[in-house]
Amino acid sequence: MVQFEGTPLLCSLMLFRIFLAVFVVRTYFNPDEFWQSLEVAHSMVFGYGHLTWEWQPDMALRGYAHPLLFAIPFWILKVLHLDSPEMIVVVPRVLQGAMAGLADYYVYGLAKRLFTLESARWTLFCQLSCWFVGYCMVRTFSNSLEALLVVAAFNYWPLDFEAPVKYRTVQHRRLALVLAGLSCVFRPTAAAIWLFMGLRHLRHLYSVSMKQVNQFIVEVLGVGISCLAGSAVIDRIFYGRWTFALINFLKFNMLQDGGSFYGTHPWHWYISQGFPAIIFTAIPILFAGVLVTPRKEIFVLTGLCTAVYSMTAHKEFRFLLPLLLLLMPYCGEGLQWIQSKTSKKEISTSSSSSSSSSSS
Repeated sequence: MVQFEGTPLLCSLMLFRIFLAVFVVRTYFNPDEFWQSLEVAHSMVFGYGHLTWEWQPDMALRGYAHPLLFAIPFWILKVLHLDSPEMIVVVPRVLQGAMAGLADYYVYGLAKRLFTLESARWTLFCQLSCWFVGYCMVRTFSNSLEALLVVAAFNYWPLDFEAPVKYRTVQHRRLALVLAGLSCVFRPTAAAIWLFMGLRHLRHLYSVSMKQVNQFIVEVLGVGISCLAGSAVIDRIFYGRWTFALINFLKFNMLQDGGSFYGTHPWHWYISQGFPAIIFTAIPILFAGVLVTPRKEIFVLTGLCTAVYSMTAHKEFRFLLPLLLLLMPYCGEGLQWIQSKTSKKEISTSSSSSSSSSSS
């Protein structure tokens, strides 16, 4: 079990994920980990590289914000004359591994916030032993960055059951809104998560005072407009014209169902195949954790978002990655409950044996 906290834990998690990214996960999973990130970043810096049809100016379905994260280290390598093929391959893996380790740390933090320290430690065990997290989070998908930003935002988002002193400060909420806005910039489908959470928080504020409702709406509008404007400026620079890739993406995938070009799945696929495959053997302890805790709001949220995601014909395992990370604390709570029951049984058995020996 983990016996340290803070910076030592964060560094250890980052080093572990970087090791996986550089030396272990060296296989091919999905074209998007290259064609929607690294290949685009390479083209941005070095002026050549294949851009798929989504990146053509007349389509503009993808935003340049995500490839820009990898273009920056590519540009640094170019300036320092260190842009060898080996460095071009390794540096993005190191960066993505570090982000995956940061996501692990935030999952641990969310579990501590929801439950107990012991539950958080079991959550970290579940996170590190989950095959899909290890296989997918270290890849350069926008889904991986979305998952990081979502779980990071949940570490600061106001939850109803908490005392206002620690987590309902305006500063924490504003930070959560910024992280939420960035998650929507990098992956517009994250908007479903924040729509539900925003409405829930708005309902809570309405029961307190209209002044707080108005303040929250102003904050949301400020962050939303800033994120849209920033994304639009980045896309203007690289597309050469004004366009809203976020809106184009949602229109193409949600309204026109253009994603079905890449394959279609039945409405129940996420429930019948998606989650069972990526959670795998942790399903029993997940439901155990959900059943024993009164704090089911995040579990309900994942169910609502799954219903929204199920409305599109095209489905993929990686689309569930942010929801998977949000479910991990329930797996940890389930293991903690099993451990507590086992410990009580052992103590009871030991006491019975001692009593029998004394009687003899």
